[in-house]
Amino acid sequence: MNQEKLLTKEIIKRIFGNLGIVPNNNYGKFGITIDDFYVGENIELFSNDSEVTYHKIYCGSSNIDNFNIRVVLVSLGGDPKEDSNDACEFLVLIKTDDSPIHGLSLCFDDNDCGTFLMRVKIKDEQESWIPASVLIQSQILTGMEQITQMGVMWIPCKEYADLKGDIFSMLERI
Repeated sequence: MNQEKLLTKEIIKRIFGNLGIVPNNNYGKFGITIDDFYVGENIELFSNDSEVTYHKIYCGSSNIDNFNIRVVLVSLGGDPKEDSNDACEFLVLIKTDDSPIHGLSLCFDDNDCGTFLMRVKIKDEQESWIPASVLIQSQILTGMEQITQMGVMWIPCKEYADLKGDIFSMLERI
């Protein structure tokens, strides 16, 4: 794994930590992982052998000086509350006012370096996911660190329907 991929993994882990997405016995006790943020809906995914799995969707928002940020979390695998051989995997979408959607995914094992993408429109073509540069990754991390340091609270949000298609398109990329 090269240095840039290792840095991306650490940036994603830090952003996830700021959101309370840390697989251990504290999972579900703080951040957007608590039950209040569960939108009451699951995503259905099909494995290669046509087995259906259901994955909870969580959504939170925050408003800072009329700047709105929404975060959608999908728990993709493993039990984040227990130590087990199954690695925990998460997908997060971050949407701010008038900015591209950022998609992050990470499987908490030694082999995955994570995925950090942004959804942009290139010229007149339809929007597509492209890798976020380390500069963009660090800007998102800086914003999340500021939110955490300022003690800004996340509030449960049920308004994520506009991002549901982005969840599925991001899943195709990871």
